Amino acid sequence: MPFTARLIAGRQSLLRAALWLVIFAGLMAAGLAALRWQLEAHIADDQQAELERIGAVESAATHALRMLSRAKAEPCSEPFIAEMRTVAFLADGLNKFLYAPDGRVHCSSDGTRFDPPVNLGAAEIPPPGNS
Repeated sequence: MPFTARLIAGRQSLLRAALWLVIFAGLMAAGLAALRWQLEAHIADDQQAELERIGAVESAATHALRMLSRAKAEPCSEPFIAEMRTVAFLADGLNKFLYAPDGRVHCSSDGTRFDPPVNLGAAEIPPPGNS
């Protein structure tokens, strides 16, 4: 085989290898881009679902606290605990409530009465406006 024929065949092999390398790199880049897009979409869906769950819990807690604040009976009396149980039996996932003015638990929605009251200690999160 003459020298020019070998030189042309060598260049064709080199071009073929370079073309395959470019195609392979392009396909890898496209695959990684598709994978990244899928992951970002999945993470965004998960974040949205978690925000909706947190919103539902916050709404249920606010509703339960509003209902508990309307209790008319004497604290820790049988009618008071019955009102607490009414709220505890709602289908919102919140099922245990404590009557704890000033951080001292006097009774709970399961009927337990604490004598003497149990001190919960200092609040870990200060009330709004007391920063």
